[in-house]
Amino acid sequence: MKKTSLYGAHEKSGAKLVEFAGWSMPIQYEGIVKEHLWCRQSCSIFDTSHMVKFTVKGQDAAGELGRLITSDPGKAKQGRCRYCFILNEKGGIIDDAVVYTCGYEDYMLVANAGTKEKDFSRIAAGIKNAVLEDADAHLDKIDVQGPLSDDVLRAVFGIDVSGLSFYSFATYKVLGGDCIVSFSGYTGGKGYEIYITKEKTMEAWDALLSDRRVKPAGLGARDTLRLEAGLPLYGQDLDEDTTPIEAGMEKFLDFAHEFTGRDALREREPLKNMVFLLSLTRQAPRHGYEIFAGGESAGFVTSGSFSPCLQKGMGIAYVRAGVSIPEDKIVSVGTKGGTMVECFVVTKKQLKERLQWK
Repeated sequence: MKKTSLYGAHEKSGAKLVEFAGWSMPIQYEGIVKEHLWCRQSCSIFDTSHMVKFTVKGQDAAGELGRLITSDPGKAKQGRCRYCFILNEKGGIIDDAVVYTCGYEDYMLVANAGTKEKDFSRIAAGIKNAVLEDADAHLDKIDVQGPLSDDVLRAVFGIDVSGLSFYSFATYKVLGGDCIVSFSGYTGGKGYEIYITKEKTMEAWDALLSDRRVKPAGLGARDTLRLEAGLPLYGQDLDEDTTPIEAGMEKFLDFAHEFTGRDALREREPLKNMVFLLSLTRQAPRHGYEIFAGGESAGFVTSGSFSPCLQKGMGIAYVRAGVSIPEDKIVSVGTKGGTMVECFVVTKKQLKERLQWK
């Protein structure tokens, strides 16, 4: 397994390490629930250096990259980042990613570790004149998340990120070097992502942990945090057999520009629709469970876990096209002949409104 620059720190801290997308990563330190609640109340840091970081530079960078992703880089202002998809010819999702506009001929694409080879091959095949580079060799990533994250960054590194709006970024001096810091993350709350050179990663991690308001969090809490916020995970809730429209994410499709899969999305009828589940009890819906409405199978669960904030089970699922389940309708979720979990079907907005955090 590959190891991030912070592997030694995770071992020293007693983290439980697991294999994830070919990397040895911490799944938890003190415990998933404790780490989850600390992030919601204070400030947590996550080692996300395993995530893929590509740069695309050159005179034709915007046009060539734009034909490969669902957002148009040429329309984005410098200092903005946008969530987008890389699609196949049928409109299925090869990966989801965030594109950073560092300049009008300079872009950074951040994507999932498990799809790196597939993503790189896809992008390399579409880049003819611009220059595509793998930035993972020199660049790491640390996520600083939670309501106190901006105060922590000011206290630890002396940087003021208050001028950043959501999904914007700027370059700051951190430990003497230039680092991109973006107002973004995967927790659904306030947070920032720091892109830092490998030589400074351990020093930055230790500096952040010197602040008593900061604790490390692993992949387990990262998963429950994103589920509470209704954020899908590639490989579970999104895949090549699923379109952004079926996932309810049409707002990330810019049909005004040409991109791979655009015509298929216009012609293809959705076969399913994403919904969100909130259990009536602490019992959680689980990946692979069926949804039963009116005694009939109506869909399936793709992600599920316990919500430490709501003290109830939660999940992401798909119902088949043509099946109508009203919002706040109670459905049964489980396996035939097994224990059933009673769940409300809710919207992402309703899910977040029920949470006891800002």
